[in-house]
Amino acid sequence: MSKAEKKQRGREAREAERQAKKRQQLISRLTWVGLPVLAVIGLIAFGIIRQNNQPPFDPMANLIPANLLGDPNAPVTIIEFGDFG
Repeated sequence: MSKAEKKQRGREAREAERQAKKRQQLISRLTWVGLPVLAVIGLIAFGIIRQNNQPPFDPMANLIPANLLGDPNAPVTIIEFGDFG
């Protein structure tokens, strides 16, 4: 094997090592950036699905007090209580 072939093999080995390191860095970046992004997307999707399962918001429901429900023409009976007989 000649000196030029040894140099070529060394260059190829260094290039392959550099490519492997570069690939490993890309995988690491995708892991540290991709997983949190997927988590945020999952939380947003969970919130949207949960919101769709709730009944629609009725702003008038809170304006009608519970003691106004019923017949407005119902008879009224007043009973007086005294302290002394």
